[in-house]
Amino acid sequence: MGLKTKIGFLSILLAASLVAQYFLKKNLISFQVFANLATENITEKDYLGLVHLHNRCFEEDKRKNLYLYFSEVKYREAAKDLRGLIKQQVEQFVEKHRMDKIKTFRDTENVAVMKRGEEVLGFYNCHDEDLITDGNTMIYNLCVAPKMRKQGYGGRLVQHAIQHCSKPNKGLTLTVYKDNQDAIRLYEKFDFKIIESNKLTEENFNMFNKHLMKL
Repeated sequence: MGLKTKIGFLSILLAASLVAQYFLKKNLISFQVFANLATENITEKDYLGLVHLHNRCFEEDKRKNLYLYFSEVKYREAAKDLRGLIKQQVEQFVEKHRMDKIKTFRDTENVAVMKRGEEVLGFYNCHDEDLITDGNTMIYNLCVAPKMRKQGYGGRLVQHAIQHCSKPNKGLTLTVYKDNQDAIRLYEKFDFKIIESNKLTEENFNMFNKHLMKL
């Protein structure tokens, strides 16, 4: 094999190696953890992307359960006569929540973002909580981008959350809507169990129609 042929062959191998590294990096799953989402920690574009993803993950469930809450709790006695008003109030609440989230999501603590290359696949956050669980650590906002669901990414998020959020002598908890059977089955695969809590009252919308689960 002549020198030119060897050089050409090595050039091809190098090019193939670079291409392989590019696609490997592009498809590599990684996690980026933020202490919070303040402007010094995340770009405006990436921040708004997370807010938008949060809305896509939770807004429809919030709308559905808010309608149930108004119908079954807040306006229980007159729900049939107030359907139009209830729908109007639900949409007003959802719209206000969407606009407020642009500001308030900045304060979200200990956020872990899962990426494939530069593409955001999902996120969650966690911190100690004493309103419902008496000082355990709670996982919040566990969200997989809709187009990425049913591909194992939810399990990757839960697995990372268990590793990242667990603390000695503290339980690890989360809440889930009672009718979200896919999420409940996912959490059960990682040994989360539904537990009773006298603080998880149906009278409070933030707790309405939810199970508390603990690892």
